[in-house]
Amino acid sequence: MERAGLPANHSGNPVPRFEHGACVRAVAQAWREMERPPEVRRYDEWRAGRSALPSSATVRRAGGSWNDLLVAAYPLVHDGEARNGPGRRVADGGALPNRSHCTSP
Repeated sequence: MERAGLPANHSGNPVPRFEHGACVRAVAQAWREMERPPEVRRYDEWRAGRSALPSSATVRRAGGSWNDLLVAAYPLVHDGEARNGPGRRVADGGALPNRSHCTSP
C-alpha cells in the first residue's frame, strides 16, 4: 500500500486479549463444571454470560484445534485424580464422577 502512495494499516490484528494458558484454563474450567470434555457448542453455551472468559473462536485461535486444547486441558482437570486417587480433585476437594465404568475389566 505504501509503495502505491496509500496509507497502510500497520495495526493489523488487535493485541490478543487471552494468552494460550488462559484459553486452556477456560476449557479446563468448563470441563470440570460440565463433568465431561466440552464440545465447541457446549462450551459456547456454558460460556454464555461469562464475558470475562474467551469465546470458542478465541480459544481455537490460541490453541489450534479443539482436540489440541482438550489434550492441553486434560492434566488441569485430572491432575488431582493422579495425586489423590479417582474421584478427588486437589483444587477444591470436590468429587469428580467415578469413571471406572468406562474402562474395560
